[in-house]
Amino acid sequence: MKDYVICCDWGTTNLRIRLIDAANLMVIDEELSSEGVSSVFDQWNEKDGNADLSDRIHFYLTRLKAYIDKLTDRNAGVGTVPVIISGMASSSVGMMELPYAELPFPISGEYASAYYLAITHEFGRPMVLLSGVKGDEEVMRGEESQLIGIADRLEEGNQTNNTIVILPGTHSKHVYIDQGQMIGMRTYITGELFSALAKNGLTKESIKPPAIPYGKNDWDAFHAGIVESGKSDMLSALFKVRINQLFNKMAKEENYQFMSGLLIGSELRNLPCNKPDHIVLCSEANLFEYYAHALEFLGLNSNTSYIDPEETAQATIRGQLKIAKRYLKNEGI
Repeated sequence: MKDYVICCDWGTTNLRIRLIDAANLMVIDEELSSEGVSSVFDQWNEKDGNADLSDRIHFYLTRLKAYIDKLTDRNAGVGTVPVIISGMASSSVGMMELPYAELPFPISGEYASAYYLAITHEFGRPMVLLSGVKGDEEVMRGEESQLIGIADRLEEGNQTNNTIVILPGTHSKHVYIDQGQMIGMRTYITGELFSALAKNGLTKESIKPPAIPYGKNDWDAFHAGIVESGKSDMLSALFKVRINQLFNKMAKEENYQFMSGLLIGSELRNLPCNKPDHIVLCSEANLFEYYAHALEFLGLNSNTSYIDPEETAQATIRGQLKIAKRYLKNEGI
């Protein structure tokens, strides 16, 4: 078995490259960049957006190689290990558009869509590009790797029937699982909307990130936002962020938490309507406390299980490897 593998999560606005010990999935080193797929796509169009597919793939891999080289330069002896890429790199703005796998989709990952590229002189490493999953009116790219990465955990907990898995993020996903298959999904732009409000308009002037760890007043404000999410429609409720600051009802730090509670509360309120037997929160550390608090406050914790944030951080890697192994048998993975 190869000692290492390089796992890339290439999103719309960010790139995360991790050097992984393939034996235990531990992260040896990582390289982060704000050069997301959208930025590279713009550069490609400025250069020669009408060139053929092979030129486009080469263009994207050249940009990726620059960051991979930084990573490998810091870690002697890595060699020509495989590169696995998930996220938006397989989209219409990525290096090549791959077809989505379709619902129902086994969470074992056996029907995941991917593309294998052997070692080229320019890139110097074998690559597996992973695609996403689509339903009639929903899509995901990247989150399916995370879901596949926790499939064994769900099976061990008998949580593969009438289960909703919550995957918080810029675009939070609620994934509906039954009989070991993803049968539906719903997307909430919770993170994207919070970011837009925090950086623009009057709401930007009304909030301020609180110090960590959060105190009682911070969580009280967060809970107040959850309560408000059930009292009025979102467009009206969001103006209360401005009112809280204008009328000195909350400090800016508390108001930040209020807006968080408002958006996350709105996202989670529909969960009981689906009457799931199990709810599973699979969140990395930056959002885990928020979603765990909200689920408990809404009285949903009795049938909710929580995957440790450290395990969640490894889930994407585990899922990427599980899919890619079908294509990397000759590489020793």
